[in-house]
Amino acid sequence: MEVIIEPNTHQRLMECRPTTDAALRLAALHEGCGCGATLLYEMNWDLPQPDDLRQEVGSITVVVDRESALYFDSTLQVEHLPDANGFSLKSANQIYLSNTAL
Repeated sequence: MEVIIEPNTHQRLMECRPTTDAALRLAALHEGCGCGATLLYEMNWDLPQPDDLRQEVGSITVVVDRESALYFDSTLQVEHLPDANGFSLKSANQIYLSNTAL
């Protein structure tokens, strides 16, 4: 999985990061079998776990647990939304989160 973060978004994320060891976690949460009927997406700051998939984007570590990775497209983009003061997470095919505060 590749995560794209443009320079202006990177700067804003750095301003929001609570600690220097915090990583930007992308997750897909579900109940039951994971068939997607009640699938929720989350983007938040967290500490990396040993089994996480990791990608360094500039000075930001992006982490995804292996199960969540199954529910994301192969290329994702995190974008800062200045008018809404939030962030979006999307791919070419889907918007996962449209206005998330971090």
